[in-house]
Amino acid sequence: MKAFFFDRDDTLNLDTGYINNPEDMKLYRNTEDILRYIKFLRYKIFIITNQSGMGRGLIKPLEYREVNCRFLSLAGGYSLVNDILYCPHSPHHDCICRKPKTLLLQIVKEQYCIDFTKSYFVGDKITDIICGKSLGLKTIHLIGTKDKVKSYTEKDQRYQPDIVIASISEMKDVIKE
Repeated sequence: MKAFFFDRDDTLNLDTGYINNPEDMKLYRNTEDILRYIKFLRYKIFIITNQSGMGRGLIKPLEYREVNCRFLSLAGGYSLVNDILYCPHSPHHDCICRKPKTLLLQIVKEQYCIDFTKSYFVGDKITDIICGKSLGLKTIHLIGTKDKVKSYTEKDQRYQPDIVIASISEMKDVIKE
């Protein structure tokens, strides 16, 4: 089974900081259309997100659930998104579920029989690229220019993203499988 793994904040939706109000959840233009296109291509879709605002005490669990419900209602619901997994810890917790560590992807692989060699990880941060690359996924870095990507990855070529795009709207141009 092939899959797309997406980071959430600043990949599929506008990141306004630690989102704890559902009304602040705003998807990027074309996000739902892109998810529908990927589903049409027979990929499963998973959201893998670090939510350190919870670990920092800035987002309560109920607030996260309400924001996530708003995200799903805007993004086509569970008819498009197969599952959402999140790490609630702040970076100083050094947990095993926070990207770039791969526990959440390993859980999805086991539960849904995902073939990482046929799958993608899409994200806006180098931690997303490292997470995907370390498991053999193709990676798509959602960032404006290759110069920015180079500054993130020049120390270690293993983490060079496979594809670089400026916005989620460009996904149809790069995914043809």
